[in-house]
Amino acid sequence: MTMHLESYGEITLINYIDLTDEEKIDVLTMRNHPEIQKWMYTQSAISQEAHLKYIDALKDDTSKRYFLVRWQEKTVGTINFKEIDPEQKSVVFALYSNPFDATPGVGRVLEEISIRYAFDILGLDVLMLEVFATNKQVINLHKKYGFIQTGTKNINGQEVLCMQLNKENRR
Repeated sequence: MTMHLESYGEITLINYIDLTDEEKIDVLTMRNHPEIQKWMYTQSAISQEAHLKYIDALKDDTSKRYFLVRWQEKTVGTINFKEIDPEQKSVVFALYSNPFDATPGVGRVLEEISIRYAFDILGLDVLMLEVFATNKQVINLHKKYGFIQTGTKNINGQEVLCMQLNKENRR
């Protein structure tokens, strides 16, 4: 799926279930990178077997959509949607940038395409996320786009902020 953001041009979203074998390994390599891994609930390395099995299971799971994101002909990261709830019109999302690419503005691109996908493509009203309280750069990015903190929880002994953006508060 190719989408256009006025500020950034064309962005291509490739559903994980449509990735080539090489792209699946690229996603795993990004996910297992220490700079990405440290912000995940599962902070140990994920095996190739477990990763491929997870992607295969996505084919039959309508509550999840995971995408590799390409911008300016580069793989810039991933956006992930889970707990898609058509009745509550809500979804939980996550994103991470490609740790092997330093293209400026990638965080904004991933954020904007996630918001657009949730509200305009999925037709939902509430976009939720969780982020470690120590991940100040990402928290500030979410706040810039209008996300507000709705609570906290403890995961693996660390404080996690729960945040959300309602469609009517979209910036």
